[in-house]
Amino acid sequence: LRDDKGKPYRLSGSITDISDLKEIQRDLTRFKHTLDELSDNLFMFDPDTLKFFYVNKSAVKNSGFTEQEFLSMSLLDLKLEFKPEKIREMLSLVMSKPEEPYSVETVFQRKDGKRIPLEILLQYVIPVDSPARFVAIARDISERNRAAKENRLQQTILEHIHKVQQDFISGGKRKPVFQRLLNAILEITQSEFGFIG
Repeated sequence: LRDDKGKPYRLSGSITDISDLKEIQRDLTRFKHTLDELSDNLFMFDPDTLKFFYVNKSAVKNSGFTEQEFLSMSLLDLKLEFKPEKIREMLSLVMSKPEEPYSVETVFQRKDGKRIPLEILLQYVIPVDSPARFVAIARDISERNRAAKENRLQQTILEHIHKVQQDFISGGKRKPVFQRLLNAILEITQSEFGFIG
């Protein structure tokens, strides 16, 4: 306030304590940084529009898309093995059971065209004080698939060796036993010559 000469004689104002707000902002920042540092790909998207509103750093790095590109996309813009109708059907199922995460395997095509097998854990989350959303955690399962294929191959080899060993021990003719062993090698190597390696 000023007097008739324009000289200030009183200051009027209000003080607002924003320390609680600052602490909430710090907590939110800490939480976001934690999600960003996860090695799994994390996506959050709107249940109505299916537009992404959050993707973590791993999702950006592993997909080849920028964060801004993701935030302008919807789930249906991603190149997955599933058709849009199948995706919507899965989402409806997940929405009907929000307490249960839904797991599915698919193949995702990165921005550069490389295809990656993924396991996706999807859940419909309904927070008390904010809008519902889908949360998806996607994990690259290339190594797991490779190991499973290698295990199947090893199991097949062991089964063939066991059969040939039994035939050999039983005293059967050597030529048919050898022929079965050769056929097993050809089957395992998928080669007409039976070369391994």
